[in-house]
Amino acid sequence: VEERVEHDHELAVLSDPGFDPRRELILPAGREATPSEGFRATSQVLETRPDGVRIEAVANRPGHLVLVDAFYPGWRATLDGSPVPVLRANIGFRAVWLPAGRHLVEMTYRPAPLLWSFGVSILTGILTIAGLLRGTGFGANR
Repeated sequence: VEERVEHDHELAVLSDPGFDPRRELILPAGREATPSEGFRATSQVLETRPDGVRIEAVANRPGHLVLVDAFYPGWRATLDGSPVPVLRANIGFRAVWLPAGRHLVEMTYRPAPLLWSFGVSILTGILTIAGLLRGTGFGANR
């Protein structure tokens, strides 16, 4: 119920004629984020892959870098190589907090089910190899 109320609030803010998506941002708690006066920033996509993107961003003051691409749990981000949270912005986009200055932001999609299946595959491979070695007598005590 609480999530529904939050989405209703976000939809109301987004549909307000006074909302400017170029200057305002709605974050998960329903707080609008407006940059301070004089805020200037540029960004350049350096690389895109099916599972990620690398962006160079330059901001004269702290703010958010918003990627107008689908938010979904499983997105991970780094800012200059250090992990940072990926925020849901304007209901369906991705954002990260960006300090003032020049930064490299990398976002990679790593959903939990994919990581679990990768771990299970590795474990299965190890057990298969162990079973094959045991079946051939290799490594067994004679």
